[in-house]
Amino acid sequence: MKIQIAVSTEEGSQDWWERLTEREQKSYLDSHPHSKYGNYKGKDPVRDPAPVPASKVPTVSVPAVAPKAKAPAHVVRDLTDDEVANETGEYFENDYTKEQFPNAFKNKKELADKIRNAKVVEVSDSDLKSMDNTDAGDILKSKDKRKAARAAAVEAEKTPQLESLMKAMKQGKPLPPSLVLRSKSKGLYLLGGNTRLMAAAAIGVKPKVKFIDIE
Repeated sequence: MKIQIAVSTEEGSQDWWERLTEREQKSYLDSHPHSKYGNYKGKDPVRDPAPVPASKVPTVSVPAVAPKAKAPAHVVRDLTDDEVANETGEYFENDYTKEQFPNAFKNKKELADKIRNAKVVEVSDSDLKSMDNTDAGDILKSKDKRKAARAAAVEAEKTPQLESLMKAMKQGKPLPPSLVLRSKSKGLYLLGGNTRLMAAAAIGVKPKVKFIDIE
Protein backbone atom coordinates (compact mmCIF):
# COMPACT_ATOMS: atom_id res chain seq x y z
CA MET A 1 0.00 0.00 0.00
CA LYS A 2 1.43 3.34 -1.08
CA ILE A 3 1.18 6.20 1.37
CA GLN A 4 -0.20 9.45 -0.02
CA ILE A 5 1.56 12.54 1.28
CA ALA A 6 -0.16 15.90 1.01
CA VAL A 7 2.13 18.33 -0.76
CA SER A 8 1.97 21.94 0.29
CA THR A 9 3.83 25.12 -0.49
CA GLU A 10 6.00 24.31 2.50
CA GLU A 11 7.34 21.17 0.85
CA GLY A 12 11.11 21.02 1.14
CA SER A 13 11.26 23.24 4.18
CA GLN A 14 12.79 22.23 7.50
CA ASP A 15 9.46 22.43 9.37
CA TRP A 16 7.61 20.46 6.73
CA TRP A 17 10.12 17.63 6.82
CA GLU A 18 10.10 17.41 10.58
CA ARG A 19 6.27 17.18 10.68
CA LEU A 20 6.32 14.00 8.61
CA THR A 21 6.40 10.67 10.34
CA GLU A 22 9.35 8.42 9.70
CA ARG A 23 7.17 6.24 7.44
CA GLU A 24 6.03 9.30 5.46
CA GLN A 25 9.61 10.48 5.09
CA LYS A 26 10.63 7.08 3.71
CA SER A 27 7.70 7.07 1.27
CA TYR A 28 8.56 10.58 0.11
CA LEU A 29 12.17 9.59 -0.53
CA ASP A 30 11.04 6.54 -2.52
CA SER A 31 9.20 8.83 -4.92
CA HIS A 32 11.75 11.63 -4.86
CA PRO A 33 15.12 9.88 -5.11
CA HIS A 34 16.97 13.14 -5.87
CA SER A 35 15.62 15.00 -2.88
CA LYS A 36 18.03 16.79 -0.59
CA TYR A 37 16.74 14.38 2.05
CA GLY A 38 18.08 11.40 0.11
CA ASN A 39 20.65 10.55 2.81
CA TYR A 40 17.93 10.14 5.44
CA LYS A 41 18.61 7.25 7.83
CA GLY A 42 16.25 8.01 10.67
CA LYS A 43 17.76 11.48 11.35
CA ASP A 44 17.23 14.92 9.96
CA PRO A 45 19.97 15.28 7.28
CA VAL A 46 20.06 19.03 7.81
CA ARG A 47 20.44 19.02 11.56
CA ASP A 48 22.23 15.65 11.82
CA PRO A 49 24.48 15.26 8.79
CA ALA A 50 26.09 11.90 8.17
CA PRO A 51 29.52 11.59 9.84
CA VAL A 52 32.58 11.98 7.67
CA PRO A 53 34.29 8.60 7.14
CA ALA A 54 37.50 8.29 9.16
CA SER A 55 39.44 7.67 5.95
CA LYS A 56 38.47 11.15 4.72
CA VAL A 57 39.19 13.05 7.93
CA PRO A 58 42.37 15.10 7.44
CA THR A 59 45.17 14.23 9.83
CA VAL A 60 47.50 16.73 11.43
CA SER A 61 51.11 15.75 11.85
CA VAL A 62 52.45 16.85 15.24
CA PRO A 63 56.25 16.98 15.45
CA ALA A 64 57.71 14.83 18.17
CA VAL A 65 59.17 16.74 21.12
CA ALA A 66 62.55 15.45 22.17
CA PRO A 67 62.80 14.81 25.92
CA LYS A 68 64.85 17.36 27.79
CA ALA A 69 68.34 16.11 28.41
CA LYS A 70 69.00 15.35 32.04
CA ALA A 71 71.62 17.60 33.59
CA PRO A 72 74.79 15.85 34.74
CA ALA A 73 75.19 15.28 38.46
CA HIS A 74 78.08 15.25 40.89
CA VAL A 75 78.39 11.60 41.84
CA VAL A 76 80.32 11.48 45.12
CA ARG A 77 82.77 8.95 46.48
CA ASP A 78 84.65 8.94 49.81
CA LEU A 79 88.04 10.55 50.00
CA THR A 80 90.93 8.11 50.22
CA ASP A 81 93.38 8.29 53.12
CA ASP A 82 95.95 9.92 50.84
CA GLU A 83 93.41 12.51 49.70
CA VAL A 84 92.47 13.31 53.29
CA ALA A 85 96.15 13.75 54.15
CA ASN A 86 96.61 16.10 51.19
CA GLU A 87 93.55 18.14 52.20
CA THR A 88 94.88 18.65 55.74
CA GLY A 89 97.89 20.25 54.12
CA GLU A 90 95.55 22.85 52.59
CA TYR A 91 95.28 24.25 56.09
CA PHE A 92 98.52 23.45 57.92
CA GLU A 93 100.78 24.19 54.96
CA ASN A 94 98.87 27.23 53.70
CA ASP A 95 99.90 30.38 55.55
CA TYR A 96 97.07 32.49 54.11
CA THR A 97 94.39 30.05 55.27
CA LYS A 98 95.93 29.75 58.75
CA GLU A 99 95.93 33.55 59.00
CA GLN A 100 92.23 33.64 58.15
CA PHE A 101 91.38 30.94 60.70
CA PRO A 102 94.13 30.80 63.32
CA ASN A 103 94.12 27.84 65.70
CA ALA A 104 91.08 26.32 63.97
CA PHE A 105 92.52 22.82 64.44
CA LYS A 106 94.99 21.46 67.00
CA ASN A 107 96.68 19.11 64.57
CA LYS A 108 96.28 17.25 61.28
CA LYS A 109 94.58 14.31 62.96
CA GLU A 110 91.79 16.51 64.30
CA LEU A 111 91.19 18.02 60.87
CA ALA A 112 91.37 14.59 59.19
CA ASP A 113 88.73 13.24 61.57
CA LYS A 114 86.45 16.18 60.88
CA ILE A 115 86.87 15.68 57.14
CA ARG A 116 85.91 12.01 57.39
CA ASN A 117 82.94 12.63 59.69
CA ALA A 118 81.44 15.61 57.84
CA LYS A 119 78.24 14.98 55.88
CA VAL A 120 78.09 15.37 52.11
CA VAL A 121 75.59 18.03 51.03
CA GLU A 122 74.67 19.83 47.82
CA VAL A 123 75.80 23.44 47.90
CA SER A 124 73.48 26.14 46.59
CA ASP A 125 74.35 28.71 43.93
CA SER A 126 73.97 31.52 46.46
CA ASP A 127 76.49 29.85 48.80
CA LEU A 128 78.92 29.35 45.93
CA LYS A 129 78.65 32.99 44.92
CA SER A 130 79.41 34.14 48.47
CA MET A 131 82.15 31.57 49.15
CA ASP A 132 85.71 32.81 49.62
CA ASN A 133 88.88 31.26 48.15
CA THR A 134 87.23 29.81 45.02
CA ASP A 135 86.66 30.86 41.40
CA ALA A 136 83.30 29.05 41.24
CA GLY A 137 81.27 32.09 42.30
CA ASP A 138 82.69 34.31 39.56
CA ILE A 139 82.10 31.53 37.02
CA LEU A 140 78.44 31.29 38.03
CA LYS A 141 78.05 35.04 37.59
CA SER A 142 79.50 34.93 34.04
CA LYS A 143 77.35 34.75 30.91
CA ASP A 144 79.74 32.24 29.32
CA LYS A 145 80.53 29.95 32.23
CA ARG A 146 82.78 27.56 30.36
CA LYS A 147 84.86 30.39 28.95
CA ALA A 148 85.20 31.92 32.42
CA ALA A 149 86.19 28.56 33.93
CA ARG A 150 88.80 27.91 31.26
CA ALA A 151 90.27 31.39 31.71
CA ALA A 152 90.56 30.82 35.46
CA ALA A 153 92.13 27.42 34.84
CA VAL A 154 94.76 28.93 32.56
CA GLU A 155 95.66 31.46 35.24
CA ALA A 156 95.92 28.72 37.87
CA GLU A 157 97.72 26.36 35.47
CA LYS A 158 94.93 23.83 35.92
CA THR A 159 93.63 23.46 32.36
CA PRO A 160 94.17 19.68 32.01
CA GLN A 161 92.60 19.05 35.41
CA LEU A 162 89.56 21.23 34.61
CA GLU A 163 88.92 19.52 31.27
CA SER A 164 89.31 16.10 32.85
CA LEU A 165 86.90 16.93 35.68
CA MET A 166 84.25 18.38 33.34
CA LYS A 167 84.41 15.21 31.25
CA ALA A 168 84.22 13.00 34.34
CA MET A 169 81.16 14.85 35.68
CA LYS A 170 79.37 14.57 32.33
CA GLN A 171 80.03 10.84 32.33
CA GLY A 172 78.83 10.45 35.93
CA LYS A 173 82.15 9.25 37.28
CA PRO A 174 82.44 9.36 41.11
CA LEU A 175 84.50 12.26 42.45
CA PRO A 176 85.32 13.32 46.01
CA PRO A 177 83.47 16.33 47.47
CA SER A 178 85.15 19.67 47.92
CA LEU A 179 85.86 20.78 51.51
CA VAL A 180 84.46 24.03 52.89
CA LEU A 181 85.21 25.69 56.22
CA ARG A 182 82.08 27.23 57.72
CA SER A 183 82.45 29.98 60.28
CA LYS A 184 79.71 32.02 61.91
CA SER A 185 81.87 35.13 61.80
CA LYS A 186 83.59 34.73 58.42
CA GLY A 187 81.10 32.71 56.39
CA LEU A 188 82.19 30.06 53.86
CA TYR A 189 85.79 29.47 52.85
CA LEU A 190 86.92 26.77 50.44
CA LEU A 191 89.62 24.61 51.96
CA GLY A 192 90.18 22.20 49.07
CA GLY A 193 88.65 21.21 45.73
CA ASN A 194 88.54 24.49 43.81
CA THR A 195 88.95 22.87 40.39
CA ARG A 196 86.05 20.51 41.09
CA LEU A 197 83.82 23.45 41.96
CA MET A 198 84.98 25.29 38.83
CA ALA A 199 84.16 22.28 36.64
CA ALA A 200 80.71 21.93 38.22
CA ALA A 201 79.92 25.62 37.76
CA ALA A 202 81.10 25.52 34.14
CA ILE A 203 78.74 22.72 33.05
CA GLY A 204 75.73 23.40 35.28
CA VAL A 205 76.29 20.71 37.90
CA LYS A 206 75.13 21.20 41.49
CA PRO A 207 78.36 20.39 43.34
CA LYS A 208 78.48 18.45 46.58
CA VAL A 209 80.74 19.42 49.43
CA LYS A 210 81.57 18.68 53.06
CA PHE A 211 81.09 21.59 55.45
CA ILE A 212 83.60 21.64 58.31
CA ASP A 213 82.27 23.86 61.07
CA ILE A 214 84.77 25.91 63.08
CA GLU A 215 84.38 28.42 65.88
